[in-house]
Amino acid sequence: MAKGSKKTGNESAPEIKQLLSAIGTLHTAVEDLRSVRDDEREIRESHERLNEVIENLGDAFYAIDDNDNFIYVNRRAEEWIGGVHGSLIGKNLWKSFPGSLSSKSQKMHGVAKRTRVEQHFKTEHLDSGTWFEVNIYPDKRGGLSCYFRDITDERRTNNASNLQSEQLTAIFESATDYAIFTMDESGIVSSWNKGSETIFGFAEKEIIGKSGKILFTPEDRLLGKPEEEMRTALKAGKAEDERWHLRKDGSRFFASGVMQPLRSEGARGFVKICRDQTEKLEGRAAIRARGMLQRLVEAQEEERQRIARDLHDNLGQHLTALRLKIEGLKANYGGGPAMMKAIDDAQVQAKRIDDEISFMTWELRPTALDNLGLRIALGNFVKEWSKNYGIEAEFHSARVRKSRLAADIEINLYRIAQEALNNVVKHADAKKVDVMLEYGKEDVVLIIEDNGTGFDVKAAERRSKRSNRLGLVGMRERAALLGGTLQIESARLKGSTVIARVPARVEENKPRSQRKK
Repeated sequence: MAKGSKKTGNESAPEIKQLLSAIGTLHTAVEDLRSVRDDEREIRESHERLNEVIENLGDAFYAIDDNDNFIYVNRRAEEWIGGVHGSLIGKNLWKSFPGSLSSKSQKMHGVAKRTRVEQHFKTEHLDSGTWFEVNIYPDKRGGLSCYFRDITDERRTNNASNLQSEQLTAIFESATDYAIFTMDESGIVSSWNKGSETIFGFAEKEIIGKSGKILFTPEDRLLGKPEEEMRTALKAGKAEDERWHLRKDGSRFFASGVMQPLRSEGARGFVKICRDQTEKLEGRAAIRARGMLQRLVEAQEEERQRIARDLHDNLGQHLTALRLKIEGLKANYGGGPAMMKAIDDAQVQAKRIDDEISFMTWELRPTALDNLGLRIALGNFVKEWSKNYGIEAEFHSARVRKSRLAADIEINLYRIAQEALNNVVKHADAKKVDVMLEYGKEDVVLIIEDNGTGFDVKAAERRSKRSNRLGLVGMRERAALLGGTLQIESARLKGSTVIARVPARVEENKPRSQRKK
């Protein structure tokens, strides 16, 4: 084109487009450069933040290249390996590593060249019994990144927790006297110890997954007692109870127990501990029955004493008067021999009745027992019993105490001897009886032995229970009232021996006459 000539609009348009395109390209390049710089800055800042985090870790971290030379070491790793800040960079790992760890670590690093390693190991480098969790990661260029975390305290805590768990498990399994079981929120049994099996009769496989309601009596289930117990435990923190429960065979037993809420890692349920208290309950009932029996015996003795007094004071006096009148009639009557014989017979009969009444009075309440004590009263009774029933009998005593025995001991041993001798008269057909009373340091022993026909002891006791008579059962109960025992030995045609052994208690230091009868 000639100089000075003018371009038309159509001719300048391509040039403008090229210029604008170049400007756009330059702008894009500038923006890309800015983006790269921003990315580099973000990467640098991220790297700085990451480095700060790694540096402030309480755990050891280091990285090595493919020649096992350090390319990064944080402060904790430097302290652990034994260097100062920055002194380990570029140095060989195995020339710097503690000797006590070298063997274990070389094996782990060798494996980590091929795959990631996660392992716990113990070292004595830092202090005795230090445990580490180690993680070693291979990178694409043949190097390794290593992370060591001190887990000594964690292991101790876990070990303590495991030990506690083992101890609880041992207690759970060994507590055979206690039923210990757990239930979920709806009352379904989830665990069951040996004690539960012993007490309730259900094996673990028979009860797990079933409702705990089956352990309650039908009437308690009807009243909603199982649900009430769980509600109380949730509200008050525990629910204590004493109630009758059911065994697998349907029998009942009395148990005392406590239920508590059980929360473990968010799970809710209940644990219940209970113990069979049937024997204890029966013991309480026995104590109450023994108290009632004691009061009955005391009332019986009072009644015996009253009847004996009435027989002696009233009937005895009338018989004495009758005998005197018969004597007077004989002295003043001049009838024939037949009449005189009738008077003599009446006099003999009156004396026999008088003697019988005297003996009955003695049996009911011997005054010698109150005034002279058990040894003399029992000796006199054996003598009179022998004379009255015509059976040879001897009384023996050994190691006599100076002090009197307590009144309840004397009267109950006396009654045991009476009952044993009455049984001899009724059933033994004996020719000879020996009664022995021996005072020991701790106890008193009464023995009644005969040479009669003997008998079946168990059968006789069953008959005594069915007939509601005292008999042998009454003798045992009297011994039990004194805290003692009664043993009966007998065999057919070999006689019988009754042995009562009771603790020796002496009487209070005041006259017997001043005590309440």
